[in-house]
Amino acid sequence: MVGDTERYRTLLEINNTLVSNLGREALFAAIAQALRRVVPFDRTAIFLHDPASDVLKLFVLESGLASSYFTVGLEMRPGESHVGQVFQSQRPILRTDLRTGRQYPAEDMAYADGVRSYAIVPLVVRTRAIGVLAVASTAVDQYSEGDVRFLQEVAAQVALTVENMKAYEALGDLGAQATRTAERYRTLLEINNALISNLTQDALFDAIAQALRRVVPFERTAHFGYFRLRRPDYTDEELAAWAQRLTDAAASWDAIYVYFKHEAAGKGPLLAARLTALLQPAVTAVVAEPV
Repeated sequence: MVGDTERYRTLLEINNTLVSNLGREALFAAIAQALRRVVPFDRTAIFLHDPASDVLKLFVLESGLASSYFTVGLEMRPGESHVGQVFQSQRPILRTDLRTGRQYPAEDMAYADGVRSYAIVPLVVRTRAIGVLAVASTAVDQYSEGDVRFLQEVAAQVALTVENMKAYEALGDLGAQATRTAERYRTLLEINNALISNLTQDALFDAIAQALRRVVPFERTAHFGYFRLRRPDYTDEELAAWAQRLTDAAASWDAIYVYFKHEAAGKGPLLAARLTALLQPAVTAVVAEPV
């Protein structure tokens, strides 16, 4: 029989662990190690409620029992198990002998794993249940009402820590969202500056693509390429440069469409013909159309 002194010493140790800023896994491993000294178990688990799907999820597990189902991520409906009964009622359950009187299929599965007794207490924060803390043993009559009262004191500390962890993670998500939003506005400003900076067409779209890629990663933005060459005339060197650029880009798209400016002198069709002659077979259609 464990004395009150050892229980209080363990509570203090658990409290010190909870405020030590350990990572989640290290934190609950330390709690389980301290808890085992005064409440022996073959497995202990914390289930947390997921309001979005209304299930209790196995959040953390310390176990020496082999099981085909009792693993982290296991989900239980609140009204369909002994775990859910504790969550919904916010009252502990003490079962000293699972050889008889099992009420839920989940208890049958625990019994098949070798569990013969268990105690489950609710995790409650400001009158609101957020999950449960459970211990289980392969021995009959392993737990007493005194063990349940002690587990409730442990659960009160664990519940506050879990709630603080969730709040901290939520703040982290908000911070990440704020960072993404700031980066988007910075990108908009950068694109706006590019638009008013009198860059050439090629340099302008390169600058826009470079800024956009930072917040919206892409390999290509469509399955085809679309170009409008707006100047009324192009030199042979300029057309050759465009031909090379289009040829290099051909592998990235299913098709490339090039439009020349329609103007009074009627040079569009001639420019289209000259560009077509310079292109590799990958690009075969160049059109002169009004812009």
